Amino acid sequence: STLTPESNSINRQMQLGAQKGFQAAPLQNNVLFLQYKGRKIQELTGGSVEYGGYLSADMTQLATHVTRGVVTQIATGELPDSALFLVSGGEIPVLTYERSQNVVGWARWITDGDFKSIATTSGGGEEDDHYVVVQRGSRKFIEYLAPDMLRVEEDNDVVNLRFLDCYTEKIDLDSTFTTITGLDRFNGTEVDTFIDGEPQGLVTVTDGVATLP
Repeated sequence: STLTPESNSINRQMQLGAQKGFQAAPLQNNVLFLQYKGRKIQELTGGSVEYGGYLSADMTQLATHVTRGVVTQIATGELPDSALFLVSGGEIPVLTYERSQNVVGWARWITDGDFKSIATTSGGGEEDDHYVVVQRGSRKFIEYLAPDMLRVEEDNDVVNLRFLDCYTEKIDLDSTFTTITGLDRFNGTEVDTFIDGEPQGLVTVTDGVATLP
């Protein structure tokens, strides 16, 4: 039948409101949203065939600390796993969300600095690409998380493992070297050093230069 103002019927499904300025995030067959006041992530699912309607569940009930900081952004990703990303208090809480497998759990990305934003794209490989804006000291940087780490790990490709926090790589097959330059963003910071995949210990970056031990 034709939908008209007279025939339209809107029935309230729940009492939980959403935080102003944040769109709900569709993930798999459900919807996740930031509840009013900004401390809870609610899951909205379809009700039973018998009773209809919608059901909600608090995804932060056992992890209230993940939204302790002010949530400023919500994003989603699909590969290698469905996930919800928050930017909250300089961290990125990540909710792995594979509801059909009963896999739902939180983790946190923490860095030497403050995460300001995150964006996900489908990417050109097997996994989503993740870009983040990070404030380190007085400067902000756009950083890119190394892609396809699941494939690298499955292949035991030790040379290309990149489970590191903001790294710089130097490859020179023609000569030896003892310094890495262009590290101004790390000035005054102790950084770990690796040579041919082997840890070499901590060094302090001075004037944008790290001297290898």
